Amino acid sequence: MITSLHSPHIARVKALFDTHSPKERQMLGEFAIEGIRAIESAEAAGIFTINEIFVVEELSDLFPGASVVSEQVMKKMSETQSPQGVIALAKLIPNQERLRDPSKYQKIAYFLEVQDPGNAGTIIRSADALGFDAVLFSPGSVDPYSAKVVRSSVGSIAAIPVITDFSVEDLISYFSESHQLILLDMAGAELQSIDSEGALVLIFGNEARGIPDQLLDDERFSRFAISMAGRAESLNLATAAGIAMYEISRNAGRAESKL
Repeated sequence: MITSLHSPHIARVKALFDTHSPKERQMLGEFAIEGIRAIESAEAAGIFTINEIFVVEELSDLFPGASVVSEQVMKKMSETQSPQGVIALAKLIPNQERLRDPSKYQKIAYFLEVQDPGNAGTIIRSADALGFDAVLFSPGSVDPYSAKVVRSSVGSIAAIPVITDFSVEDLISYFSESHQLILLDMAGAELQSIDSEGALVLIFGNEARGIPDQLLDDERFSRFAISMAGRAESLNLATAAGIAMYEISRNAGRAESKL
């Protein structure tokens, strides 16, 4: 059992949890996942290799072969005030390895400079729940492998491909020939009218600035909007993303049922 509060494992785990240390995660080639449910989801998905698991003694039967630590060490490692008793370190997969075959990503959600970790985590969870094949984040976005995003995703970060630092130029290069490029914009056509049968990329703007003008003027992108009957002028980004992905998923399901 690891009992020393000066164990190098503590510094390693805390560095991986740090919201502001994406370079540390890249350098170590790992990210941290906390909680039974999230770790079990990661293991079941099989996307990531779990390098190591730290667990308190009372939960050790659930994770054979894990490194057992004292309650004090777990509290020191944990990013939360009430530790869940188990932390896993998973191997990061480089973007280039994920994008060797872009054609396998039929339904994609792409986000421009998302800043809020809670939004990012909720977006990933919604994409996983609604059958999207990947989530892409542009440069300047919050690191999706930081602790707050991982926690907000409730395990979905390890169940669906999440690709970082993916520029608009990359998006056009990889997907403009094979996918519809769809901007979620208030001035667009009603989202319910969209053709969801083919491959598509659903594109969302920054929480404050929305979609950049140069994309709105680019004829390679279609524009669609969520119709709103109420008085609010706009929606929270994660809420809008959830509604839009649900509509795409529902339309695709209707198309399949007609076959």
